[in-house]
Amino acid sequence: MSLTVTLTIIAVVAVAATVQGIVGFGFALFVAPVTAAVVDPKAAVVVVTLLGSIIPCGMAWANRTHIVAEPATRISIGVVLGAPLGLLVLLHLPNRGLKISIAVAVLTSVLVLWRGAHLHAVSAALDVGVGVVSGALATSTGTNGPPVVLALQARRLQPDAFRATSAVCLLVANAITAVLLAVSGQLHGRLVVLCALAVPAVLVGWWAGFRLRQRIPPERFRSIVLGFLATSAAVAIVSAW
Repeated sequence: MSLTVTLTIIAVVAVAATVQGIVGFGFALFVAPVTAAVVDPKAAVVVVTLLGSIIPCGMAWANRTHIVAEPATRISIGVVLGAPLGLLVLLHLPNRGLKISIAVAVLTSVLVLWRGAHLHAVSAALDVGVGVVSGALATSTGTNGPPVVLALQARRLQPDAFRATSAVCLLVANAITAVLLAVSGQLHGRLVVLCALAVPAVLVGWWAGFRLRQRIPPERFRSIVLGFLATSAAVAIVSAW
């Protein structure tokens, strides 16, 4: 992996972490299509899985007393069921198809977030179903957050409970994805080294975003971020052709 590619991914990771710190989302949606374009889609899933665990880990620990165990457990069970399905897609779909899948997943997520979609039903079956979708997306595209967000929003959780529970669900998905990626031979040494080098960028970006959040209205910045994510995903689709 060239120095230029390494520095590009580290820079993208830093920007994505900053965006996450300001508006509360965007890390995987930002990193996945760019990494898929400059390296390859399988590497993108690895990078998002390993580095995308840092921020949720901090959120889960900081709000650990507010974790709502029931939905977290059900969603996690669904993740276990869905993750192998996504891995099959990752291993057998050609790179071109994977790039398009990542871009489509990002565009769909952006549309859902832009329209402020909400689920109104709450049930055990919904939690497990959302987990299956999240697990499949985690191992195939790395963009598994939006289904979990929709399911937990339907429960009208308090902000601390929402952050803690969603972070736990994402951590479970990332942990299972990491294991499956390792077993299937996708955790190459060069990618692990790249992720290790990018850890400081995630931490600095998250800290900068958290500080900027006090100066930049997240609601105003949110539209800019969604527009940029939609553009990057559209460009990724075009480049895949």
